[in-house]
Amino acid sequence: MKRNNGAPGIDGETVSNFESELELNIEFLHEILKTNTYETSPARRVEIEKPDGGVRLLGIPTVRDRVVQQAVVNIIEPIYDETFHPSSYGYRPNKSQHQAVAKAERFMNKYGLTHVVDMDLSKCFDTLDHGIMMKAVAELISDGRVLNLIEKFLKSGVMQNNNFYETEVGSPQGGVISPLLSNIYLNMRGWINYYRVANIKGIIADLMGWIRRRLRMIKLRHWKSYKAMHKEMHKQGIKGNGEKMAMTKWICLANGYKLNTLFDFACIICYYNVYNSNENGYIKITNKAGVIPWNIRDMENTS
Repeated sequence: MKRNNGAPGIDGETVSNFESELELNIEFLHEILKTNTYETSPARRVEIEKPDGGVRLLGIPTVRDRVVQQAVVNIIEPIYDETFHPSSYGYRPNKSQHQAVAKAERFMNKYGLTHVVDMDLSKCFDTLDHGIMMKAVAELISDGRVLNLIEKFLKSGVMQNNNFYETEVGSPQGGVISPLLSNIYLNMRGWINYYRVANIKGIIADLMGWIRRRLRMIKLRHWKSYKAMHKEMHKQGIKGNGEKMAMTKWICLANGYKLNTLFDFACIICYYNVYNSNENGYIKITNKAGVIPWNIRDMENTS
């Protein structure tokens, strides 16, 4: 705090004031913590304008609260830090932005990548769910006194223009413990996947399949009837004589999946060149009107 020239909280006490009677103040904090009579003070709300025109909300705790927060961080940070993803560099001891850039460069060289994506979590500190946060902390911390302290920090509230506001969500950006809590929260809620977003080939493939199925639905709706569909298939060079079928309600025999509406669509023959087929390369789609067998491999050769 002294190195950062930390601003005072709502009580106006500066770091220099606290330091002038350091032993007495530490002894006092030790006593009220030991007797479980310590109570947090609301954070002082400060608004900082962002370059893009938005506002960053800071919550400045009192110096005493920051000292206690730092004591808690010193205890629990070593416990949690070893559980964080190795590519996580934010707000961690012995980690820096320069190391993150170097890691990105190594990945680019190793995997032949050409782009680095810069992403930001919007209002990360302001939107932390307290219930989820406490559940995440309690996974590795069982001391009720420590958990109680952390919950007090989260629910200490803020003062702005002499008005008190409760904090139902979030952790004040400006508190000593907030960066660690955000890392714990994100680690539980998917920080690993946040860093693996470039390594989700299977998920992307599934997503592309889902999108293509929806595109086929749109095409079916445009065709309106089986006659227009058959005409388009023949134009694409697809052989076979398709029989009548409905465009909105049918059953796919290839996987036994019953389709009730166009948006439950699982597989259909058309010229988007993405198909679900059986081991012989055929799909049979049927409804009350009849069965339409089409050779998938013939379709794949017409792209």
